Amino acid sequence: MEADGKVVRQHIIPLEINSVWSWVKSFNCEWEKYFPAISSIEVQKNKTTADKDGDLNVVRTVTVEKEGVTHVFKERLDFCEQTVFTILYTLLDYHCEAQDSNSQPQKIHLTGTVFSISLKSRTNDVDNSPETVFAWTCTYNPDVLKLRNLAKTVFTIAIDSCFDEFERRFNEPIGTCKVFLRGATGLITADVFSSDPYCALRMSDMPLEEARKSRVKKWTKNPDFNEDFELPVRPKSLKLIIALWDYDSVGGDDDPMGSTEMEFSDLQDGVAKEMTLDLNTQGRVKFKICIEMENNKAIPVSPLLRKQKLDAEKAKKSGNVPDKSAQSEAESCEVIDSLAQFVQAKLLEDSQAMFSKHQCRVVANSYLYLSVYQVEIAQNMPQNGASKMDSSNKNAVATSLKALLEQK
Repeated sequence: MEADGKVVRQHIIPLEINSVWSWVKSFNCEWEKYFPAISSIEVQKNKTTADKDGDLNVVRTVTVEKEGVTHVFKERLDFCEQTVFTILYTLLDYHCEAQDSNSQPQKIHLTGTVFSISLKSRTNDVDNSPETVFAWTCTYNPDVLKLRNLAKTVFTIAIDSCFDEFERRFNEPIGTCKVFLRGATGLITADVFSSDPYCALRMSDMPLEEARKSRVKKWTKNPDFNEDFELPVRPKSLKLIIALWDYDSVGGDDDPMGSTEMEFSDLQDGVAKEMTLDLNTQGRVKFKICIEMENNKAIPVSPLLRKQKLDAEKAKKSGNVPDKSAQSEAESCEVIDSLAQFVQAKLLEDSQAMFSKHQCRVVANSYLYLSVYQVEIAQNMPQNGASKMDSSNKNAVATSLKALLEQK
């Protein structure tokens, strides 16, 4: 978020505050290790012992080379960790020097220019696990034109670069997901008579372009892949996503054939498990999965699943009988979610447009879309989800889909 006189970045780190603070302090004392643009850091005053409030103070000069211009900052760092975990960077002096020797160094009035890093402890709303809210703020005087320009370039770039480093640091691989992809059966017919399927695997926090791809299997709806894959497990790797695609040999776009995903709540560290999962169109995919974690770290699980597991364990220990009405509601939600996945796949197939899960769930929940694909739904969906509809509602179907397309 950026406003006149302030640049703010905020990030949620799924760790308790002391471990985050320990790394943030060392990071701020060793910037040159992380940012190649910093050519030198000269500490002019280093208060090695804490003052009466337990704070540590450092005054230093930081020299940054950026696009042929040398930026020199003099700043005071105040480490405050007794009442609040905060680092204040008060800019005391700044000037820049261009490579052109004829140019005069530029100085800017810096009064009121302060960077701050603040950490705040909180608990996750779902499962009460510890989290740290990390915020980096820069305040400056927007009435000083040169300072405002500096804030839009050097200040913002510095904050964004630091955030990239924090994201990398707190999302480093903590394990490996090993998958032996056996094959798939009963896939849809993507071409006129058959398909040329291949498989793409990725973790939920991986970009699509980084997905691991299998070899293409020609002219089959029941491919045998028999390939090994290894994917990095990071703190945000909450699911394994497997998608089947039909390869287009003439240079067009590959066609989606369906996908599925798997959470890791039932896996144990180092223990392989055979899996057969239904695709959200038709057919199944078979594979063996094993997650190996480093340094006895826990397998990543979404907060919601973690809470459900804890609640189930508590109910089992206390001997409480599950609420049947709640169980019935949960089963109803599962049916709607299944229908929503099917609707999403059909929309993608028909319109080549990807709709969000929320949009598809709205359609599934209203049952407006069911009349169009009643035969296929009856074959692929649970019986209690395939409600019949009067054909007069087909106009409502078209209206609903048009509204969703406009929302996309």
